[in-house]
Amino acid sequence: MTENNNLLFEHSPWWILACCALGLLYAFLLYQKKSTWSTLTNRILFSIRFLLVSFLAILLLSPFLRLVLNQVEEPIFVLALDNSTSVASGLDSTQLLAVSRQMDQLTAALAAKDVTVERRNLNNEDLSKFVGTPFDQKTTDLSTLLREWQTEFEGRAFTGALIVSDGIYNKGMAPQYLNFTGKVYTLGVGDTIPVKDLILNNVQFNKIAYQGNLFPVRAEVINQGIEAAELEVSVLKDGKIISTQRIKGGGGELLNADFQVPAEQKGLQHYVVQVSNHPEETILSNNQQDIYIDIVEGKEKILIASGAPHPDIKALKAAISKNENYEVKTYVPMVDKELPTDVFDLVILISPFERQRRLAALLERVKNENMSAWYVLGSTTLWAEANNQNTLFKVERTRNESDQVRPAYNDAFQLFTFESEWKGIVNSYYTPVTVPYGDYQISGGVAVALFQKVGAITTPRPMWFFSQNQLPKQAVTLGEGLWQWRMQEYSRTDNYVAFDNLVLKTVQYLSSKEDKRKFRVYTTKTEFFDNEQIIFQTETYNDVFEPIYGTEVELKLTYADGSVTNYNYTTAPGNTRFRLNGLKDGIYEFEASAMVNGNRELASGQFTIRKLDLENLQLTANFNVLRELSASTGGKFYAANQADAMIADLTALQPKGRIYSSENYLPIIHLWWIFTILLVLLSAEWFTRKYSGSY
Repeated sequence: MTENNNLLFEHSPWWILACCALGLLYAFLLYQKKSTWSTLTNRILFSIRFLLVSFLAILLLSPFLRLVLNQVEEPIFVLALDNSTSVASGLDSTQLLAVSRQMDQLTAALAAKDVTVERRNLNNEDLSKFVGTPFDQKTTDLSTLLREWQTEFEGRAFTGALIVSDGIYNKGMAPQYLNFTGKVYTLGVGDTIPVKDLILNNVQFNKIAYQGNLFPVRAEVINQGIEAAELEVSVLKDGKIISTQRIKGGGGELLNADFQVPAEQKGLQHYVVQVSNHPEETILSNNQQDIYIDIVEGKEKILIASGAPHPDIKALKAAISKNENYEVKTYVPMVDKELPTDVFDLVILISPFERQRRLAALLERVKNENMSAWYVLGSTTLWAEANNQNTLFKVERTRNESDQVRPAYNDAFQLFTFESEWKGIVNSYYTPVTVPYGDYQISGGVAVALFQKVGAITTPRPMWFFSQNQLPKQAVTLGEGLWQWRMQEYSRTDNYVAFDNLVLKTVQYLSSKEDKRKFRVYTTKTEFFDNEQIIFQTETYNDVFEPIYGTEVELKLTYADGSVTNYNYTTAPGNTRFRLNGLKDGIYEFEASAMVNGNRELASGQFTIRKLDLENLQLTANFNVLRELSASTGGKFYAANQADAMIADLTALQPKGRIYSSENYLPIIHLWWIFTILLVLLSAEWFTRKYSGSY
């Protein structure tokens, strides 16, 4: 760290001469007469007064110090170790020890050249040492690791990175296609020679099946190097084979076995798909996969209706159809001749209050049969009629004017949970839609999920809102063009997760039967992987269904083999979730109990934990990925036997640090020692005059 100081003036420094002349004149006029003290004393007093007056006059020129602080950040180099299970499978302990020593050697060599070395693993966590690192990661996601580096080291003295890996990735996008700005060097470890193996590569199945029906299961088997192998693929339940197929194929082929499995028992059911072992294969752990299927009694029926063809129909249907528990039908009078006669759990009406009144019959049926309804109101809506046909809101429109607004998620909304990441997508990415401009009046029993945002201002006007404590349930969305939100989200994130969850949770709330329980416990998902946290959400209410906290909950967890584990926790404002880690894969039943309003309340449910074992599906090192990654970033690939050359090359780099400069301006008069000098001069003159017998 270095510091440079410069003295500057607001006025021309030539005025210093005038200040000195003023001080000289003042001292001359004061001490020119003959005094009672000696000539030496008179000269000393003359000098003090000259300095004092000159100094004070110079301060009137407003001098200030320009302080420049330069701080040098050493260059940063990252050493990253792929600590996935596939790396450990491809190396023995001697090879792992050799890699560890090479990394320690490279760290010491770079540190000797004043390079800061950051050592990380796949999770971007710090590694104090390579020896003894647990190779326990069940997935490899190099693209996310690179993205985190891009954010972490942006604007810093990042020199480059070395990734020690087998090149196998099974999560995220291909790392070589990322636009990473730093140089990435790679060291390939593991065996690139394929072993003979039968791999149950993928099992395709529906997560929900309906009791009494057959559901499809397809097993994809990769035959890696075993010629003319005859294989037996089976589906098992409770340890018993319920269906078997024999397939035959040569090395390198992708073989399929298709099953139609009967859905007999209701609830979550565990099945095992396995491939028979072959004498020539090396790895047996990838010959079996567990699948879990929720067998239910029937689907809930949803109707999407619009007076004319509309792109929102497709967007809503695509989102709702992701949940196999919903059967979605559409009705467009211009296309469909007859209105469906099914009993629907929810009707979604797009611009129903229009001049042509093409949905009048359906609106009358919704009203007479007390169906739950979701109104999506757009540019063709007759707002006067919409005001008369609902009890949730009124819009007094101003001169038929409209506003272009974007959504803003309401953090106080509590009818269902919405992840923070999804809220950010809704608030940042969604395009404006057209809504009526005017005075909005909403009833007291309305919960607003999205407010209207005009420019950077979030208004109190609602955009997406729900009825509360009212049957049948209703929701209103103001502004058509929801399909644009779904497409915009995909263009920015490569998925539709926020939009689809907003639609699905809206449908789930509206179509579900009214739940009057005062104590509810449920998992945030029905299916987890074994490396995820299991999260239990807890809700407790008083007699008027206001949320209450401080409830002591007893949770009993029962595994498929009958073993029971008990837990206890207490709810608090902002902390109504209970988390569990380290549970093994399988089906779990839970039962929660608590004293609520003086009564013992119970809640129960089921969830599954699936074993995440992607690493064992492919154990042959893929150095091409590493070569392409290094080439695309300006780095270099090294094989394990080139480690010495790699250390020499990286040590020979001439990395440069980064200088950060900060500049401050400080008026001289604010310095404490200026006041001290003035005080010393005044005191010295006063003391000398007193000592010499004057005043």
